[in-house]
Amino acid sequence: MINLKCSTLKKGKKIRCYVLVILSVLIPILIASYLFVNIIYIKNNETMYNTIYNIGKKQSIIIEDSINGIISDLTLISQDYDPNGEECSKLRFNIEALNEKKGGLYNNIIILDNNLNLLYGFNYNRDDYSNNIYFKGALAGKVGVSEMNFNNRSGSFQVAVPIFETPNSSKVIGVISTKIKTNYLSTLLSYYSVLEDGYECYILDKNGVFITESIYKPDAVGKERVDLNKLKLNIDYDHMNIYKNHMGKNVFGVYFKLPYNDWTLILEKTSDFNEDIKTKINNLTKILSVVEIIVIFFSQKFFPAILKVKDEVEEILEDKDDKISENNKDKKQ
Repeated sequence: MINLKCSTLKKGKKIRCYVLVILSVLIPILIASYLFVNIIYIKNNETMYNTIYNIGKKQSIIIEDSINGIISDLTLISQDYDPNGEECSKLRFNIEALNEKKGGLYNNIIILDNNLNLLYGFNYNRDDYSNNIYFKGALAGKVGVSEMNFNNRSGSFQVAVPIFETPNSSKVIGVISTKIKTNYLSTLLSYYSVLEDGYECYILDKNGVFITESIYKPDAVGKERVDLNKLKLNIDYDHMNIYKNHMGKNVFGVYFKLPYNDWTLILEKTSDFNEDIKTKINNLTKILSVVEIIVIFFSQKFFPAILKVKDEVEEILEDKDDKISENNKDKKQ
């Protein structure tokens, strides 16, 4: 128990007494505050991780659903394809109507026959379709999503879908394909990126090259690279681990593997908010420690005097009671 009468001791012992009192106050406070800060910090990290995981999961589903939607649209259009060329006007009308509905997403649709000869669309870049592995895959009945093809400031990828003789047939009679620009994917990801400061969502290819835009580096597509293996290792090491992102900022992160050419979706949130909480709690602990030391100091200073007054009052009251008792005895006699 703390001795509250340090001020009654001699000078040397008085100093030691005050030091012991201060230490006995500080040590429990520091231990308690350390435990409290860590509990709050860990709890907040868990909440943050759950939040970014849920957002990242939704983003990955949006990307997958959007590409699956493109495949479905191409499959639907392909049903109007007539190898004899008798329904070309209907096919053209449906493509133009769908393209207008989707805001120009399908400006680059092409249709090839089973010899990979161009039947519909334009070969602006004079590509050699005969060596395109995705078109060959489509002729074998497989849907293909190509690697990214980067140019000066953006990139594009190709979706190739087989054209079957009939919807229930397994015979392939051609290929329908379209090029999708990377800014389409960036637009899909932009919602959560601008919803709140500190969030960034982007997609990397298997080499760690940016497929979509970075809010910190507008020209990152096809140019900037992230050490993807190191990034995944940081996240896999501990899902609540804080690491430095490609901008050197401390962030929480999650990643999701997309089912196309080893693309990886990354969602990161800066940890500044958590650091602010930790700093505020530490500052509050320091203030409370100082206040308690001041209270103890003044109690050491004035408590003995209060006790002395209390003792004197009790002595006076006892003397008064004794006198009253004596007077009562005299009266009875």
